Amino acid sequence: MKQILAIGFLFFGIGSAANFEAKAQTVKRVQFAKGATSATVKGTITGYRYIDYKIGIRAGQVLSLELTPQNKAELVIFMPDGENMPDAAGISGGTMQIDESGDYKIRVLMPRSTARRKSAAANFSLKIEIKDLQ
Repeated sequence: MKQILAIGFLFFGIGSAANFEAKAQTVKRVQFAKGATSATVKGTITGYRYIDYKIGIRAGQVLSLELTPQNKAELVIFMPDGENMPDAAGISGGTMQIDESGDYKIRVLMPRSTARRKSAAANFSLKIEIKDLQ
């Protein structure tokens, strides 16, 4: 009987953790205005919560990012296969050439050392620009 109860609590705990993760994340698709090569998104993150901005990019294009303010937030970029883009974790911006077409995720989050504080919050502005290589 004790084993059944322990297994029940284990499954309940895993289910609760999965629900927490789903609530901690927001995914927003970024679309540029007709003829524009950039867009600026604004938001607020608190604690361990983060926002993913999804954007379609073609191979051969150049992605430029600029995050403001940089003191409480950082970026992680994920490639279409879900893997982290090399050298694109814990950054505040930069320019990179895209080698693979698909939907990329740009995650805005706080560093763990900041996120663990009770009143941790960051308002941010993220400029996303995509240009064709010339």
